[in-house]
Amino acid sequence: VSSRSQGRTWTRFRGSGHIHEALVADDVSASRLGEFESRFNAGIGVIGSLIGAFYSETFSFRAFLDRHPDQRRSLIDCLVGDVFKDMSAFTTALDSMTSA
Repeated sequence: VSSRSQGRTWTRFRGSGHIHEALVADDVSASRLGEFESRFNAGIGVIGSLIGAFYSETFSFRAFLDRHPDQRRSLIDCLVGDVFKDMSAFTTALDSMTSA
């Protein structure tokens, strides 16, 4: 599903789209419905990384953005749940702020 806001276009991942496609194709097998599972789990992992960082004594959003200004958009994406895409640079930046 594509969405447009403030002149930006991005694609949002929605599991319901996979379910709809499976129903249209008359294939509701576990393999067909589970096609989005790894992407879903990775996205949930990104949210978990941000939650972990939030509760870390060494993390602050201000310090994170001062050190990684290029990750501002990814931070916003994570906060609004738009994480079903490659967020590896974001999680690497988070890890650099929370590792001992």
